[in-house]
Amino acid sequence: IIGYPRYNDLKDRKEIFNNLKNEFNLKDKKKIIFWTPTHIHYKNETEKNFLPWIDKISELNSEYNIIIRPHPKILKLNKTIKDSLTKKGFLVDDKVDRKIGNLFKVSDLILCDYGDTIFSAIYLEKPLVLLNMDSKSDFIKDLNINLSLDLQLRNYIVNYDVSVDIEEFKKEIFKLLNNKNNNKILDLKKK
Repeated sequence: IIGYPRYNDLKDRKEIFNNLKNEFNLKDKKKIIFWTPTHIHYKNETEKNFLPWIDKISELNSEYNIIIRPHPKILKLNKTIKDSLTKKGFLVDDKVDRKIGNLFKVSDLILCDYGDTIFSAIYLEKPLVLLNMDSKSDFIKDLNINLSLDLQLRNYIVNYDVSVDIEEFKKEIFKLLNNKNNNKILDLKKK
């Protein structure tokens, strides 16, 4: 039996969508991408897992509802980040007490980098794309030394460096959003 109590008793998808639609002014015909950058605990690398991605991912805003949930510590450390993301067209979730499982449940695709959100997406059987940090960063070097599962999963899950061609990135997003049978994620969940 696989369980994750954090995601027990989630609301109905339609109810979640209606609540978020009012809050974020979601467009009915657009699919939802949930971007969940993690908090990097290395002082000089705190925002390097998502700041380099902002311009590239903002190019998807015209086609999709993109909800980004920066880690609460990031929002606390950088008071301007929410305004910067909003100006780029992102729907910024900064509700600390929101049940994050509801955002996962309503989303059609998850963008994440490292940490728990990868495993949450797999557990909830969501298609996902992993966004890589610079491989020369201290954070990534330590993950390599520790044989981190975060890095090992990149052998099975679509992942990109920030240098990816935007058209290639868009094609992969489209493909994942329109694939009804996501066997790779189901296999990873079983493992």
